[in-house]
Amino acid sequence: MADYGEFGRALAVAEGEPDIFTFHGEPFILPAAMSALPLMRFAWRGKVIDQQLEQARSAKARAVTPEQKDQAAAAEGQAEMEALSAVYEFLRASLPDPQDWARFEEVAIRVGAGQDELMGVCNQIYQAVTGRPTRRPADSSAGPSTTGTPSTDAPASQAWEEPAGPPPMSERDRAVAVFLQDTRPVASLR
Repeated sequence: MADYGEFGRALAVAEGEPDIFTFHGEPFILPAAMSALPLMRFAWRGKVIDQQLEQARSAKARAVTPEQKDQAAAAEGQAEMEALSAVYEFLRASLPDPQDWARFEEVAIRVGAGQDELMGVCNQIYQAVTGRPTRRPADSSAGPSTTGTPSTDAPASQAWEEPAGPPPMSERDRAVAVFLQDTRPVASLR
């Protein structure tokens, strides 16, 4: 049987002060280690919702009878509610401390934060988390071996070093950032 080793993180968030953001004058703490899974789920749900909206709007355009128009409008409304649910779910996953989450909800309700503003908060949280400096964990087995015969593929000066700043965004990260920056309002809620 083959042992493929740890499939966990190859990079860890650098230790230091917690990340704090302010929302309408109130400070909130972002977790030191935040999984990309909520963002991935948010992006996946966004694609599904976009497909549902496209189908509903197409059905609405083809609708002839009042019943067909009502069904298409209901499908469109359902997809729009799913979009709002996805934003809520992402924000909730970004603030896992129950007290922070309750306070965030209270502030958002008190100030009347709309969907555009809350989508902007999602975008800022994503950018803050993905822009964090990283380092290799001490117990990581990933990276160049320090024993045995050195490789002749690259000189020692090209060995892995701790990055000076945030790494450049990958194609996936850029696509998700574009998705998060798309803050088009949901038509039926205007």
